[in-house]
Amino acid sequence: MIRCTILAVLFALTTPFALLAKQETRDIPFRFKNADSVVFNHDVHLKKYNNCKICHDAIFDLKNPRHYTMVEMEKTKSCGACHAGVKAFSVAEDKNCVRCHKGIPRDIAYKVKGATDAVFSHTFHSGVYRCNDCHTKLFQLKTGAKRYTIGEKPCCGACHNGKVAFSSDSCQKCHPGYKQP
Repeated sequence: MIRCTILAVLFALTTPFALLAKQETRDIPFRFKNADSVVFNHDVHLKKYNNCKICHDAIFDLKNPRHYTMVEMEKTKSCGACHAGVKAFSVAEDKNCVRCHKGIPRDIAYKVKGATDAVFSHTFHSGVYRCNDCHTKLFQLKTGAKRYTIGEKPCCGACHNGKVAFSSDSCQKCHPGYKQP
């Protein structure tokens, strides 16, 4: 009886500490203006490696967090440290985009001086082309990336040249309601 009481007391005293020692993890959403979030699942990665220090702070500095572009990831930064095709699937391969990027990219409206907004249809383009056909060859996926005018390359004019796709001088196709002067 005394042995059972001692074991019960020890269990009662150590259980709260054991629960506190369990590292709490959560999913981390990376939000985008024109697409659904990419959600990093800690539990999936901890099941494989069971060591937080592999990523923290070797790959992800929790004191100075920053977002990386796909180009940087393809050069082994951030997720690309493992997802470069050696340890895990490659972020550089088109077929793998949907492994992280769930959902449908949103259409994008660009404000244009002297014209109506230009509307880019991800819905149409993603049904015909692969993500890497435009990203990151033509359009950098990062905040503050240079925006090009229709006549500059890389831009829409890379395809909308009258040969690959309708010519960029068909203004109304991208600028609904625009009346050419």
